[in-house]
Amino acid sequence: MSLVALGDSITLGMGDPMPDGGWRGGAALFGLPGALARPLSRRIRAVNAVADAVAARYGSVHFDAAGHPQTYDRRMWSVDRLHPSERGHRLVAHSYAALLGVPGPGLEPDGLPPTRRAKLGWLATKGTRWVVDRSTDLVPYLVAMAAAEWWYGLRGTGYRLDEAAARETAAALRALTGPARLGPQPEPLGLGHGPT
Repeated sequence: MSLVALGDSITLGMGDPMPDGGWRGGAALFGLPGALARPLSRRIRAVNAVADAVAARYGSVHFDAAGHPQTYDRRMWSVDRLHPSERGHRLVAHSYAALLGVPGPGLEPDGLPPTRRAKLGWLATKGTRWVVDRSTDLVPYLVAMAAAEWWYGLRGTGYRLDEAAARETAAALRALTGPARLGPQPEPLGLGHGPT
């Protein structure tokens, strides 16, 4: 058996609207305003739809973090609210182990959670650096998404953004409809039986 992990990202329902007018998922967790929550929600729904389709197509193990109620517990997230804490990593590892039918790690962290001082220290050093790095790629993109959301909303045509996202997602899903292209899997380095 081969295990492959692609990336370290967890996608959530970033801004799924609730009947009471509030937001579920990342928007609630991060306190995002609607002008950011709505476009991010569209993007994350598209990413999740394609990830679900790829998992189904290739028969991969797929943990739906967005559907797990503990995902939205703040203790599962690090101080930046973008990456899992030790408890969050344990939840992911435990959930994958359960899907694979093997024993997983315990859900409780081994150590104490970071202190408030440690969190503030991280934000002041690494967190600040992350914001500076993202100010040239992510921030302009978020501003553009929020501006489009505002503009289309002002004109009463926000539905067009939903329709465009649905078309793009459908096109990505159609691209997956051909036969699965699975070739021979390379043997992991150092584990072969032949000469090295």
